[in-house]
Parts: sequence; C-alpha cells; structure tokens
Amino acid sequence: MDICTRIKADDLRKFLSTKVIDSKYLENYRVNNVYPALKKFVIGDGETLDGEALQQEVFPTSKYHYDVFISHSHNDLELVTKFVAYLEKQCGLSVFLDSYVWKSADGLLRRLDDKYCKDKDGKHYIYKRRNYSTSHVHAMLSMAIMEMIDKTHCSVFVESENSLKLHNLKPTTKAMTLSPWIYEEICMMKYIRPKHHITDTIQKSFSLNEELQIAHSVDVSKLFPITLFQLKDLDKSRSKWLEA
Repeated sequence: MDICTRIKADDLRKFLSTKVIDSKYLENYRVNNVYPALKKFVIGDGETLDGEALQQEVFPTSKYHYDVFISHSHNDLELVTKFVAYLEKQCGLSVFLDSYVWKSADGLLRRLDDKYCKDKDGKHYIYKRRNYSTSHVHAMLSMAIMEMIDKTHCSVFVESENSLKLHNLKPTTKAMTLSPWIYEEICMMKYIRPKHHITDTIQKSFSLNEELQIAHSVDVSKLFPITLFQLKDLDKSRSKWLEA
C-alpha cells in the first residue's frame, strides 16, 4: 500500500453526478454465494478443515491484483459501485470491492455451524462452539482484508453519515462508527507500512448487540483527504490516482 485517502460521500456524489457512468457491467463479476461441500476441505484425521484452502475459496486473495481498495458502508454501496465503475472505465484502474469478489462470511458461518456446532438432537447451537467457529471465520476475513489493503497501491475510505456518525455518548461529540469492519479497515490503513507519526484521533465504536457498545479511538489523519476540487484534478488520470 502506497497511499491512504479519504473522500466525503457528498463530494463524491457531486463529482459523479457530472459523469455518464454505467456500472451494470459489474454484476457480471459478482461472485455467487454457492459454497462447495465442506468435505472438500477436510485434511488429516477427517475432522480437521484446511483453513488456508477454505479462506481462498470464500475470501480469495492470491489470484487477484487490484490497484485500489475501497472501505465503505454497505449502505453506500450504490454510490461506491458508481465510483468503482468510474475508476475502472475512466481511469483504467482495477478496484477491489468485497461484495463483488468475496462470498458472505455469514453464509460460511451458517455452513460450519450447521455441521459442527449443534448439540446431539440437532436443534440447538452450542454457544462455545459457535464462538469458536465465528473466531475462525472472522480471523480469516480479517487476514484477507489486511492482505488486500497491503497489496493495493491506494486505499480509499468513503466518509459518510453511514460510515461515521455523531454517536450519542456524552460528553463526546466525536464521530463514531457502529461497523466493526470499518473500524478494522481504518486501523489496518494506519498500521500497514506507516510513513509518519499521527496525532489526530477520531472516536470509533461498534455494536455487539442492542445493549452493549464499545468505543475505540482510530487515527484517520494518515488518510489523505481528497476534496471535490482535487477529484476534478484527478479526473480520468490513472497515474495521478496512484500518486495522489
């Protein structure tokens, strides 16, 4: 990763509104969420799964190369999809967008839990086993995200009301997020190949359930801000995006 940037969704929306963009072609590349039988990944004694092979099946990293990684709220997917189409068609960049390339972590968890985490009657999940399977899947997903961020030349965080919010935690009025994945991705952008000392922080949080919320501090000053004016300057330039 050579550079980390952030773009306000409102600026991005204004910029893209002046463009004629057809993002329908991306649907041709959207991965299907059909999972192979788990027995395909069994190794050793017949009860152990090959984690590396399973990760490359669901969250592949080795067979792809991308120029740009985009961190975003899935509530902004329509806007981000247009941005991806613009970067690919107008700037000649290849862009990683997880929902088009990777299968669902929740879908994989369901397959694992149904096979390995139920009690003898098959009607109820065992809490400890469920925690264990979730830890494995989220670890695989986290490592895959980190690898993709590290491999790309440029990481872009789309800042919006969906990704960063003013959370009602008095006395703070700092921006927060309820997404553990946005929290994680920004942390990775900070710690992968750091270039300088960072002091500005922004409060982040994610929700474990309706009652419990945990707040975290995450540096975003490493993410170079791209304004609407700078977006226009970068327009249609592959080299400028990679050197921004």
